[in-house]
Amino acid sequence: MKKVFVIVSVAFLLLVFGTLTNSYAIPISMEFSASGFVDWDGNEAPDDPVSGTITWEAASVNATIDYLISVDLTIGGHNYLLSEIDYESPSPYDEDEDLIGGVAEGIEYIMPGTNDFWLRWNRETLEVTDFSYSVYASSVELSDFWYATSYEASISAETAPVPEPSSIVLMGLGLVGLAGYGRKRMNR
Repeated sequence: MKKVFVIVSVAFLLLVFGTLTNSYAIPISMEFSASGFVDWDGNEAPDDPVSGTITWEAASVNATIDYLISVDLTIGGHNYLLSEIDYESPSPYDEDEDLIGGVAEGIEYIMPGTNDFWLRWNRETLEVTDFSYSVYASSVELSDFWYATSYEASISAETAPVPEPSSIVLMGLGLVGLAGYGRKRMNR
């Protein structure tokens, strides 16, 4: 009976501490708008403003990204698919930033003349620090990329599931009590 008591006690402790230390990833959405696009020569961009929504999972709005969930973004008539974007969290440019972008030339670069973009923001302040894009071009004259001079972003998170350790503690205490009562009864 002592063996059963020890097994039940260890299982209870694992269950309680396992529940208390769980962290849950929650869906986080960023709705953003960027405007005032210019290229290096000061030429206006084909799409201005650009707005969209990107959703990912992370432990909190200030945590690094676990994985991307969805994208709603159209630039230059190109509707981006989830398979066409990726992320680096933290960004290779700044450890306090995250980067989401197109994968045409790798996430860290924008390839002029292709459908590509990047969106960078500071994870602590939640402020966008850069949004740039390029569009597919059939001629060299159109082969450029544009960067925004103005950004707006709104980041929201769904409520995380809350573990109920008190219920588990009560159930565990009840099991320990039953095991103790059974042990006491067996020893008589």
